[in-house]
Amino acid sequence: MEPYGKRTVEGDIGMRYGAMGIVEGMGLESLIQKSGPGLAGYLKKISHDPGYLPGEGESAFDGALAFGAVHLAVGRHAGTMESVYTPMGLAYCQCGKDLREVKSIILTGGALLKGEGLGQVLKAASFDGANPSSLKPKQLQASIDRRYILAAMGLLSTVNPEAALTIMEKSC
Repeated sequence: MEPYGKRTVEGDIGMRYGAMGIVEGMGLESLIQKSGPGLAGYLKKISHDPGYLPGEGESAFDGALAFGAVHLAVGRHAGTMESVYTPMGLAYCQCGKDLREVKSIILTGGALLKGEGLGQVLKAASFDGANPSSLKPKQLQASIDRRYILAAMGLLSTVNPEAALTIMEKSC
């Protein structure tokens, strides 16, 4: 089991209250390239009304934010291979977690529940040859928490891990 001190919660990169964290992490221009023009106006809407749901023609904005949130979160969790020079020459050192063999990801919440742009979200969570030092997963399959029970199962797992796992397997 992962030590408690190494676990993280990505509260600064949420789809509504943490949307500006996604913009800061990804860059506004990068997100606009994924969603098209109008993203800045959409960000104003959701900052004033976090309960706002995308209207006609706005789902691409949520898709870009979902991509950015997943990209940043998995990037924080996955380690990297760093090159170091030793008296014996070049060597490589693993820094952080090696997630290359992780096979599954559970998607939950907002835009991820709809399954729109699922391919882009999986791409955000997966290894990218443009960044060969990354230890992100090589091949992922997604399960979707359509009943939005992941958080509750996390709580249940502290008192009955078997029940939590059984419910998650049936639900996702």
